[in-house]
Amino acid sequence: DSEGQYLLQKIPVLTAKETVGSDEVAAKLPELLKNNRIVMVRGHGSFAVGQSLEEAYHWTTSLENVCKIIYLTRSLQERKGS
Repeated sequence: DSEGQYLLQKIPVLTAKETVGSDEVAAKLPELLKNNRIVMVRGHGSFAVGQSLEEAYHWTTSLENVCKIIYLTRSLQERKGS
């Protein structure tokens, strides 16, 4: 949605062979988080940074809400046959 695009801008998606506890994610994720507030790890979920835990939580929940809006919008479009 447009508000989400404005708020979150571009979110990188990290794809790794193994996600949970992998050396690959441990090596790549910090570099991505230097220039991005939030990163998606395919097959795992989001990682966020902020000045506080509350700020990082804000970014994660904002992403989740944007995803819900997009999902519901697409579901409605499919029902209408668009």
